[in-house]
Amino acid sequence: MAIRLLLFLALLTPVSEPAPETEIDAIGEVLDDFHDAAAHGDKARFLGHMTDDAVFMGTDEWERWPKYPELTDYVSGRFQNGSGWSYRSVERHVQIAEPGEIAWFD
Repeated sequence: MAIRLLLFLALLTPVSEPAPETEIDAIGEVLDDFHDAAAHGDKARFLGHMTDDAVFMGTDEWERWPKYPELTDYVSGRFQNGSGWSYRSVERHVQIAEPGEIAWFD
């Protein structure tokens, strides 16, 4: 099963028991690859981690980028020279909802 990023704030979703480390590690690898794709300006890999209806929430309060067309158009220009932006995770919290098909993180 391919893991895709689903970025959202889940306030009322029932939470399962803490996920086994293997699931947390797999999700962490996807997130790390997503960030690596952005750092290296790899448009196909970056966008490939997102569903077609994904919305990327930027770092400024006004930044809300639907994958199509806004984010796709933006990264097409931003990634042209093979670089984008870098994030370094210092702490990550992952929750997985029952029955284990949706996860969210901060």
